[in-house]
Amino acid sequence: LARAVAPSGEAVGLDFAPRMIAYATRRHADLANISFVVGDALVMPFPQASFDAAIIAFGMRNLADYGQGFAELRRVVRPGGRVVCLEIARRHTAVSRVAAVWFDHVVPLLGRVVGYGDAYAYLVRSAKAYPSPERIAEIMTDVGLADVRWFSLFPGIVTAHVGVAEARRAAPSSSHPVAVARGSGE
Repeated sequence: LARAVAPSGEAVGLDFAPRMIAYATRRHADLANISFVVGDALVMPFPQASFDAAIIAFGMRNLADYGQGFAELRRVVRPGGRVVCLEIARRHTAVSRVAAVWFDHVVPLLGRVVGYGDAYAYLVRSAKAYPSPERIAEIMTDVGLADVRWFSLFPGIVTAHVGVAEARRAAPSSSHPVAVARGSGE
């Protein structure tokens, strides 16, 4: 995102885990227009309508309340701005059935082999529990995102949801990886 909004825009990354923020800060030390903040995606430390866009990538399924997560993303995006969610999806296609065998059985086994069995088992559980793309689109609409659409980036494996922040209305009050971008306004 920092490269996409350069040279006049700014990107801000937010994560619940201080170690992730420290890693990201080191990894992207060469980018002057990016900063990283420790924070909770359900209660972000940013003013209302402070970004042109917000994206959460492979983190929504980790949140305790999807509606609150989307409401918070919407809150920090200016009217007309975009909210994007990339997440593991459980679709019922031929490709997704093959991927499900890999994901449900091979990935946890590999996790145990490399010493991260619990983390990989959680990954599988959280992906299985994540709502359908249709339900996620409904949740996004319910919190005031308009023109919500979704598509698969890899058939049946990853889904991208995109919505547009409507003019402000009453929304539910408001970790996990989140990136927000403040562009040049163009």
